[in-house]
Amino acid sequence: MTALLGLSYYMRARIGVQRWRRLHRFTALAWPLALAHSLGAGTDAGTAWFTAAVGIVAVPALALLAVRLADARVAPPPAPAPRPLPARAERVPSRLWSRA
Repeated sequence: MTALLGLSYYMRARIGVQRWRRLHRFTALAWPLALAHSLGAGTDAGTAWFTAAVGIVAVPALALLAVRLADARVAPPPAPAPRPLPARAERVPSRLWSRA
């Protein structure tokens, strides 16, 4: 499943960017499932070297996720005050525009 999500990047032009973005959101689900699977399955799952290798990949990703979530909770800066409208220009008398 993760491989298909990764390969979908190359199909963006064909499937459309909006559809690709919706599909790409499943990456957030597939990654933790794959991580849990790798930690719980296989003969190397409990070894120190494998746990360290998974940590080298997972810890930075989780730290970046924490930063992103923390930034999302911060209130956006206030919008700048609207600029006042310029003073209304005086109308040019119509006699200046008329042909004599």
